Amino acid sequence: MQLDYNVQKDIKQNKDKKQEFINAKTLGLNYNWQQIGDEYRKEIIEDAKTSSKKLTSLELNQMIEQKLKSLRPRDFCLRQVLKMCFYLQKLHEKEVLQVNCDFFQDDNGEIWLFHATDILVRPRVKSQVEAREEDEILIQQRIKREKREEMQRL
Repeated sequence: MQLDYNVQKDIKQNKDKKQEFINAKTLGLNYNWQQIGDEYRKEIIEDAKTSSKKLTSLELNQMIEQKLKSLRPRDFCLRQVLKMCFYLQKLHEKEVLQVNCDFFQDDNGEIWLFHATDILVRPRVKSQVEAREEDEILIQQRIKREKREEMQRL
């Protein structure tokens, strides 16, 4: 199974559906991987309520992914790619614009990322809100540092 994830193509296709997307050029990208398989979330939560079992978010996501693996493997693969892009964005300040991924399903039904090519990334573009918040934090840190230096002088 091959999956070609192109952010620009995905944004153009979904504009027709009247979904709200972040402008990739100005605000950065939003890799909403939890949206894939969300229709199973309610079903799984209801089943857990009837059995009076408390589910952690990890268990819930694992159950959603199991359903996706068996019923919609292509969506499972897309969810995994978006999850990887999300973590690259959060941990390494990189945004993946395009990636071609090959997945392999073994005899046991497990799906593995086999190969990734044509990976196009850019440094993360911060939204105006994030930039303002970062500036405020830097100002507060500078004020604290100046107060400490002033106290040391006395």
